[in-house]
Amino acid sequence: MEIRNITPKKDALVVRSNKLIEARYETTLHQQRIMLWLISEIRPEDRDFQKYRVTIKELAKFVGLENNKNVYQQIAAATAGMVGRLVEIGSLEDDEYLQVSLVSSARYRVGQGFIDLSIDPTLTPYLLDLKANFTTAYLRDLMAMKSAYSIRLYDLLNQYRKIRKRSLSVAEIKTMLRIEKKYKEYKNFKARVIAPAVAEINDRTDLYISYRERKSGRSVETLDFTIQVKEVFKETADAGAGEYTDHALTARMLSHGIKENEARKYINLYGESDPTRISGNLDKLEEGLKAGKVKKPGAWFRRAVDEDYRDQISLFQKNTKEAEEEAQQRLAERLEKLKAISAIETQMETQEAAYTAYRMEFVRMITGVLSDDERSEWETAFADELGVGVHQKYWLKEKKWDNRIILPRAEKFIFKKTKKVCLEQEEFYKQNNFPDIEELQRKREALL
Repeated sequence: MEIRNITPKKDALVVRSNKLIEARYETTLHQQRIMLWLISEIRPEDRDFQKYRVTIKELAKFVGLENNKNVYQQIAAATAGMVGRLVEIGSLEDDEYLQVSLVSSARYRVGQGFIDLSIDPTLTPYLLDLKANFTTAYLRDLMAMKSAYSIRLYDLLNQYRKIRKRSLSVAEIKTMLRIEKKYKEYKNFKARVIAPAVAEINDRTDLYISYRERKSGRSVETLDFTIQVKEVFKETADAGAGEYTDHALTARMLSHGIKENEARKYINLYGESDPTRISGNLDKLEEGLKAGKVKKPGAWFRRAVDEDYRDQISLFQKNTKEAEEEAQQRLAERLEKLKAISAIETQMETQEAAYTAYRMEFVRMITGVLSDDERSEWETAFADELGVGVHQKYWLKEKKWDNRIILPRAEKFIFKKTKKVCLEQEEFYKQNNFPDIEELQRKREALL
């Protein structure tokens, strides 16, 4: 097996089968980062995995352990967990069910200061020569996050970035993260997993995520996510302007020690209105480094961009104030758009909640006037009609006709018994002067 010497690079691509992204496993942040880096080193032309060789020093810096006094022990502990970490792809109900480890081996050359890592060859169909059903992500976006939960949630939503929405049950998320026995109460799960992950994704990556909680009875069972790609990260379609794409400019700044939040600030200010203000001053910085005239590249670059060291012949016909005003205007427009989307979604939720409340009241009104004998007869007949399953389980537990899970079936049963029926949703909205739901959806889609 060929040994490939590599240096971790954040501006690489991570390409994985969707089945691997949705696999069930639990990792630490350091293990997750090592695995993502390994996958990013796979090349499109590869037909087999390599042994991937990296120095302990570079790997420690890449995963955030460079300041740890026990770097070797920390890296060794991370890789030991990966060799023994079970990943489950598919399930026993599927045509194919696989149990495999993240990494097949980790060989340390302690005296020489490097490590050889190997990916389990069983993962070949999920990482090599992918033709369909795969998802691509920038390693830079994945590495920006400080939580393994954030990385996993980003992956699950990034799959649907073109569709712009995805619904996941709480049970599904817990199973994929292998935390089924943790955070049994939803409020703890939300506080420890979902809310921090969404906040970090929104703050540190190219996606903006919002979500709506859907309840069954009193419990939140499903999260409906809305997915937006931030304008500042969208790459230009002009192939000739590749060096001016946001990712390319950000990667160059990061390579010279510029902090990520600073890089994003410059992208916000100049990425669209005057991209050569960034690239031109990066060129000046690299010229100075080659000539040995620059000792502190980060500080030099900050001053160069603020004061603009470019040759005047390459300047755009805009000054700093104009660029800043335009950037602020773009930001304000994006915020207004997000507010408008949020207002529409709130209106839709309000209407849906009002219609559900009306249906529940209708069911209560019909069943509330039954005699004891009628109620007993109805309850028995309804239980038989529900059959064995989750609906009958919920019914027998409380025998509440207006239970949200039971409600649609209860309405059908009542219609069969009485020929009485609720207003259709559209008619209900009209009578209550609610906006047309399809029009609201069209407005929302237009804003997205």
